[in-house]
Amino acid sequence: MTETTKSQQISRLSTPPFRTLGRRLLIYVMLFSGLITLIGAALQLVVEYQTDIGKIHERLEQIETSYLVSLTHSLWVVDKEQIQVQMQGLLHLPDIERLEVRSSGKVIEVGEIPEASKRLSRSYPMVQSFKGQNFQLGTLTVDVNLSAVYERLWKQFLVILGTQAVKTTLVSIFILLMFHYLLTRHISFMAEFMSNLEETDVKPPLKLNRVPSNKRTDELDLLTNALNSMRQRVRHSRKLLNRHLDELEERVQERTQRLTEVNETLRLEIHERKKTAKALVVAKRDAESANHAKSEFVATMSHELRTPLSGILDMVRLLRNTEPSSKQDQWLDYLDLAGQNLATLLTDILDLSKIESGVLEMDDGLFNLPETVQQAISAATPRAIKKEILLNLEMDDALPKWLWGDRVKLLQVMTNLVGNAIKFTHGGSVTLKVSKESGHQDKMSYRFEVIDTGVGIDPNLSEKLFEPFFQVETNLNQHSGGTGLGLAICHRMVEGMGGRIGVDSTPGQGSTFWFVAPFRVAQQNEIDSVKMTSGDTLTAERSISILLVEDNPIIMEGVKSLLELDAHQVQTASNGLQALERYQEGHFDLVLMDVRMPGMDGLETTRRLRALPLSSDSPLTIIGLTGDVVQENLKRCLASGMNQVLTKPLRFERLKKILVEISKSPPKKQEQ
Repeated sequence: MTETTKSQQISRLSTPPFRTLGRRLLIYVMLFSGLITLIGAALQLVVEYQTDIGKIHERLEQIETSYLVSLTHSLWVVDKEQIQVQMQGLLHLPDIERLEVRSSGKVIEVGEIPEASKRLSRSYPMVQSFKGQNFQLGTLTVDVNLSAVYERLWKQFLVILGTQAVKTTLVSIFILLMFHYLLTRHISFMAEFMSNLEETDVKPPLKLNRVPSNKRTDELDLLTNALNSMRQRVRHSRKLLNRHLDELEERVQERTQRLTEVNETLRLEIHERKKTAKALVVAKRDAESANHAKSEFVATMSHELRTPLSGILDMVRLLRNTEPSSKQDQWLDYLDLAGQNLATLLTDILDLSKIESGVLEMDDGLFNLPETVQQAISAATPRAIKKEILLNLEMDDALPKWLWGDRVKLLQVMTNLVGNAIKFTHGGSVTLKVSKESGHQDKMSYRFEVIDTGVGIDPNLSEKLFEPFFQVETNLNQHSGGTGLGLAICHRMVEGMGGRIGVDSTPGQGSTFWFVAPFRVAQQNEIDSVKMTSGDTLTAERSISILLVEDNPIIMEGVKSLLELDAHQVQTASNGLQALERYQEGHFDLVLMDVRMPGMDGLETTRRLRALPLSSDSPLTIIGLTGDVVQENLKRCLASGMNQVLTKPLRFERLKKILVEISKSPPKKQEQ
């Protein structure tokens, strides 16, 4: 270390007491003392203010009890001079700046208060009793100037503040000086002592310039002893360092051997990297296998969850046909709503899985817009009634009603947004508004808005709302539930339609979730074709012979009973082998085939049924039943020979349409 560097370091170590630690201590002490001073002064001012206001109210009560009667009497005898004298006397009371007597449109005024001054006014009716009757003669108004009160309080505040500031400054300076005397000067001396250590240091050990005390050892004594011990260790370490430097030349001779060892190590490392590359290939294959296993897990969980849910909803439908009481019917509504909510949750999870996998498919079918919008309102009505929220629908009647697009996803987006609005609205209303955004006769963009009077959302969170699993937490919705997937799915679905989605919200005033989506307007001939088809009844023309293959006894009983309510003939089988036996023993118009069954599954059973000779000229209709909604698995069902696949929970409207079509063909006859 050069002498210049040493001098610079010593200069830095010799820091004045009003800098570094001392300065920070001074700032902290003054800030804390100032805060305490402000709080104390504020409390004292509040007490003084309340005391002054109390005195003013006492004087006003004194005027009412002592002076109002005499003023009223003077007004009764119309003695204006006496009234003036009495009012002038009242002006001598503290803080009374103005008095006014108003009677029969005439005003007697004494004193005045500047316009900018703060005032306190009191009015007293002047009532004179005469022969048992009370006469309202006028009104006495007393104005008190509060500016004087505020001025006294302000002066008192300045005096308190100045006094405390002086005290704080003196105490802080005293503390700083004591801090420097007791601590920082010794620390600076220790730092300078340690910076001057040399290998051949023969100076005496560190000793502080302080009054010796034999009673106790404090922190500075401990630090001094530690530095002296470190000084000895540093000297010893420097000697060892010189010895190591002497040995360095001997070590240089060993470097050639070490370089050889390094080369060998590099060769081994290259070999290990090749093994790592092979391991990465295996890991990639394992990851792909794990991804496939994840898809299989999602499919299995979907089936295992939807299957019992289907049984629950089927039993609800059966119970509705037993003429339940009004209370029981209400319980069935709750049970059905819970099942539908669970089905929606499963759909959300699977939709997100499909979206993240890039396999979300958009349908392009003809649908009626007002009916679809009304379905969204009807689905949310029970929840709105339960929360006593007004649910409104605003839709321009001039808009084209028949459109081409994905009706199911449009309904899902509207239902999700309306449901969210009801969830976070605790009073007021929720409105679904449909209007034209832009476009022409062939293709139009529609704007859908869900307006609520709920808790509102911080605008800074609007971009995160449409991210998966994100949920806004407020004091009102900490337990509102939900997975945080709905808005993310809506965002992806609207983008899939070629539209856009957003939100406008003000905290505490409500939110407006909106999305714009384009649809192709249907032509009249297309509309007429759909109306003819929709006019067909859902009642089968004849009884249909059905083979129901289902391993779950609850679903088997539910579906069988619902079909028998429509006078259809149903035979059941609990596995694939039993289904083949039942089919060969009888004749059936339709086979309802569960896809996942132990042993021989529905796919293999379908293939074997298709391999059997036909019992009539018309082909056998096989409808798959599955809780698995993964698109690849549904395609495998169709490839095995199934005509259609219905997902669980079953929508009996779709099944009834199939039964109507089958009933139009003649019944199958058993093969001779």
